[in-house]
Amino acid sequence: MSTERNRFEMPLTLAAIEDGHGKFPYVVIRLMSAMYMQIPIHFVQERVPGKNGLQIQSSEDSQEKNYRHLIQAVANYKKNTEEKNRTNHQMCLVLGPSIAYYFGENGIRFSYSIPKGGSLFNKDRKLIAMNERHFT
Repeated sequence: MSTERNRFEMPLTLAAIEDGHGKFPYVVIRLMSAMYMQIPIHFVQERVPGKNGLQIQSSEDSQEKNYRHLIQAVANYKKNTEEKNRTNHQMCLVLGPSIAYYFGENGIRFSYSIPKGGSLFNKDRKLIAMNERHFT
């Protein structure tokens, strides 16, 4: 029975982890039921061309201080993505194993529950995990 179950599970790939996936904080976009896209977040002093994910410019010296920039940055990212794709997206800013902010049509809400399981894709729509947690 466990062999059958394991056939449908795939932890985050090493290539995805090396590309910045699976590290807090990150954004999850719900594509459809049980299908998600993860966008890594990087705090940078200057933008790095070609770096995978959402880059937030910050000169703060600690991760905790950088967190104050996150909600506005993700709200802007959601707005820009929706304008570009001409569709509404359900997004989630994941700060830890049980801390998240969900961005929906009716605003932003805090939750102790984070997206998990299903099929997880990168921005190029390549499968990077399946039926596993979305973090390392």
